[in-house]
Amino acid sequence: MKTCQECAEFVIQIFPEYNIVLQKHFADYGELLGHVFFTDIFFYPEKNIGLLELLESNQNQELIKKYCNLIELFWKEGNADMQNIICVSLLEHIADNQIIWLNFGKYISNDFKRFINTDFLKNNCMVNQITLPYAKKKILRRRKKCK
Repeated sequence: MKTCQECAEFVIQIFPEYNIVLQKHFADYGELLGHVFFTDIFFYPEKNIGLLELLESNQNQELIKKYCNLIELFWKEGNADMQNIICVSLLEHIADNQIIWLNFGKYISNDFKRFINTDFLKNNCMVNQITLPYAKKKILRRRKKCK
């Protein structure tokens, strides 16, 4: 399971421009405060548009995918502290706005949606109780051969 520090270093690999943010964070706090750092990176970045703004406009889909892939990766591979950061600091924030929340659902896997719909929402009365629709599976139909 990835620690908060390992996840922060991984963010820097994906977004090298955030290395300055990480260094400033250490200078300000003397240690990595995961809830503060990841909230800053995802929602109030100095170099890019924040995820909330991106999801609200649903533009720049490549950048949205990068952010959402990181959140999902950290949920899957993060330790208990990292999973807490995902739920408390990120998902709760995203769930505050219905449009942003439903747009977020378009960029995550059905497994992550299942966790959100069956665990996160049921155990968290502080967020909107709007379930995320699952992506429909594509059904391949066999074509009849022409005679």
